[in-house]
Amino acid sequence: MLRKAQTLTQLLRQLHRLKSIDEDAKALVHGLDILTNQAHQGFSRVEQGMDELRTRIASLESAAATSGGGQQFSPLRPFFGLPAPLYLDDAGNAAFQIRRGAGRRTMVVSVPKSGTYLVGALLEQLGSVPTGVHLGETGFTDYRNRSKREMVEESASMQVFLPLASALELVHDGQFSVGHLRYEDDNVALLTGFRKLFTYREVRASLVSYMRFFMNRGRGEDLGADWKQIAEPRARMAAFLELYGPRVIAYMGSVAPWRTSGQVCPVRYETLMGDDGEEARFALVQKIATAVGIEPEPALVEQALSRAIGAETKTWSGARSRLEEFWDGHCEAIYERLGGEELNTLLGYQESLPSDEMAGGGADAAEAHPT
Repeated sequence: MLRKAQTLTQLLRQLHRLKSIDEDAKALVHGLDILTNQAHQGFSRVEQGMDELRTRIASLESAAATSGGGQQFSPLRPFFGLPAPLYLDDAGNAAFQIRRGAGRRTMVVSVPKSGTYLVGALLEQLGSVPTGVHLGETGFTDYRNRSKREMVEESASMQVFLPLASALELVHDGQFSVGHLRYEDDNVALLTGFRKLFTYREVRASLVSYMRFFMNRGRGEDLGADWKQIAEPRARMAAFLELYGPRVIAYMGSVAPWRTSGQVCPVRYETLMGDDGEEARFALVQKIATAVGIEPEPALVEQALSRAIGAETKTWSGARSRLEEFWDGHCEAIYERLGGEELNTLLGYQESLPSDEMAGGGADAAEAHPT
């Protein structure tokens, strides 16, 4: 009986989507509500009601495809059967979130582990509404209404297939989403009309952050998990680089050209963390606000900084890590062999790592809100 009730609930959702094109569907929705209650009470008429509803839904879909109502109906068709909740606004537009905030619709495009969710926290404090999903070219990770533990350890179960073109239709003015989208012609075209922020970070620090994040259960295990058992941090880092470095650095390289494309507001992680001084950090947040269409009032910027920096996010590790704890000459050799130095140059980091840091004694290299 529970399974039947669940099936009825699915039918109810279908009808809710259809009722905008056929007034008769509203009566059916009401009838299905009654049937759902009866299902939980074990009434025998449920099977008959389900058959009637299936027949009527098929009729409504057929009518929508061949009538004037199809003009309202067709924009929702890509989302039929999607295993994730969506919302309809007053105009009938589907959305990841019903709330709208300040500014224009915005995409945070980021090099992995360069402060994606730190920038997201700032945008939220500035008044924009997060969609709660992480977008990719072929689908999205649905982090909405999930605990931090679930987001970190069970993300594989939250993957939803949906082409990027359709997913972007679910992001509206006053909202933002995030993703590590490659700099490709298709993505550039799809993001026309979006305000775009691009976050980036010194590559070694990003790689250390990547390794630390992959130490979580459920992450960094598809190529084997033995590397996680290595106690010595630098040896563990070297093992991580050998396993994951080739694809991680290559992926970072596919995202990096956004920085010099002239189509984004660049957001340098180190500046955002205050490494270039408070004045530079404040100016950067003002620039971010302006870029997404929010008036950068000094009081608002100050409040956003005070609330976002150091706040717990999905990937917040609790503290910045020191590069020399995880990096040595062996790591540097792997990094250079895999093209890390060329990538660092592409991102605007010109200096090579000092030899004393490779040996294990240097300055602080950031980690805070990795992703």
